[in-house]
Amino acid sequence: MPIHQIEVSYLQTLYCPSKPDDFEALEEGINLTRSLSEYVANVGGNLVVERWEFPIAPLPALVNNVERSANKRLRKSLARFHVVNISSVYVEKADREEALLHANISYRYDPEQDSLFSNNIGYVFLGADELDKAEVLFKRSISLCQSDAREDLVFPALPLYNLGILRAQRGLLESARTDFQSCISLTQDLSPKERSVQCLWVPVINNEVLAFVERTEPDLLETAKEARASIEYLLARKGELEPH
Repeated sequence: MPIHQIEVSYLQTLYCPSKPDDFEALEEGINLTRSLSEYVANVGGNLVVERWEFPIAPLPALVNNVERSANKRLRKSLARFHVVNISSVYVEKADREEALLHANISYRYDPEQDSLFSNNIGYVFLGADELDKAEVLFKRSISLCQSDAREDLVFPALPLYNLGILRAQRGLLESARTDFQSCISLTQDLSPKERSVQCLWVPVINNEVLAFVERTEPDLLETAKEARASIEYLLARKGELEPH
C-alpha cells in the first residue's frame, strides 16, 4: 500500500489513497503538496514530502488471523464493518461477488449478530445458493425479533418472507405459503413507507415452472401477497395432477 508522508517542521502526517491502487491520485496529491514548498519556506518552515510503500498481507491470511484472535471485541467490530458494507455494495454497486465476500468474512468473525445483520447476511447467502447458512441466519433473525423489541417495524416480517423464499426454492411449498401468510399478517397494518425494503427475491410462475426474480425497493406486503399467490397456484396445480 502506498503511503504519502508530509513533514512540515515539527508537524508530521501520513496519508494513503482511499483506493490503495489509485496511484494516479496519489501522485497528484504528492505533486500538489510539493508545490507548497516555496510558500512554506517563505514563512520559515521546511516541507518534506515522501512516498513509502508498505506490503499488505493477503486477505485470506488476514481473515484467518482475525478469526483465530482471542480479541472478541475486535472480531465483532470488524464483523460489523463488513456487514455494513454489504448494503452499499449489493444495492448501489450491484456487485454480488464483493457482497458475498463481505458476508462470508462478517459471518466468520461473528456468526451470532443481531436480527438486522443476521437477515442481511442471510439474504446474500440466499442469492448465492448457500441455503444452509441462510436458513440458520433467517431463523436467528426471527428468534431475536421475538425476544427483543425492534424499532424497525418490518421485522420479523422480512426474515419470515426470506425464509419463505428459501423454503420455496427447496420445494417446501406448504411451509413457504405459511411464511408468506405470516409476513402478510405482520405487515398489513403498516404504512407503504414502513413496508418498503431495499430488495427481495420474488417467486413467479414461468411456463408452469417456479422461478425467482429479484426486485429493488419493493413493497413487502404486496410482494408477499404475490409470492403467496404463486405458491398457491402451484399447490392447486399439484392437486389437479395428483391421482384421486
